[in-house]
Amino acid sequence: MTLTTGSIGQHQTSVGTTQNTAETASTSKSPTEQESSTASTQPSNLSDRAQKIQKLNEEFFSGGPRSVKITPAFIQRLNEYGFLNDSESSRYLTDQQSLGTAQDDTVGQLSDFIDDFSSKLREESSENNLVATLDKAKKVLDNLGNTNSNSALDIKTISAELTQYLISDDAKTLSDEDKDHLSQLQMVLGIADNLQPDNLSRSKLNDYVRILNGF
Repeated sequence: MTLTTGSIGQHQTSVGTTQNTAETASTSKSPTEQESSTASTQPSNLSDRAQKIQKLNEEFFSGGPRSVKITPAFIQRLNEYGFLNDSESSRYLTDQQSLGTAQDDTVGQLSDFIDDFSSKLREESSENNLVATLDKAKKVLDNLGNTNSNSALDIKTISAELTQYLISDDAKTLSDEDKDHLSQLQMVLGIADNLQPDNLSRSKLNDYVRILNGF
């Protein structure tokens, strides 16, 4: 059979149209399909995070949260696992070395300090707002490494409240030892927050900024 030039051109146009349609179908996805594709990677990310936290627990939390020390090795492991970036790791290492005798304290000893310091604050004033902040901070320490228990606590806001106190006039009268312990507490809160999944809501972010601005 003989094909005319016109029929060849029509055949090529038909093939090209079919190929373009197939390519469009293969590369375009509806918003729902794109969201589904993105969501499918989340279980993998969460699983990877859980595995890293499990390794941390095995290496540093074998005696429970109270036995943990914020050592250079612990900070470096957090950086290795991606819970701290290089800048945060460097800052925490510097802060840890400047804590004086407090740098050797366990989280349990820091928790005991909170009890003693809170009692002293209550004796001075029954309306000291720092007491409530310290009570919340102690709950974070008691569950350090347990992301499920700490997920209900707004660690960023607790840390912001502590920061606000440390730059206030009231903090100027503290002993060096008390300042070191509160600085250590602030560091532990930062680490605990980094161990949490990224679940900071807009309302929590607004509270955090408001406290840091002193309002």
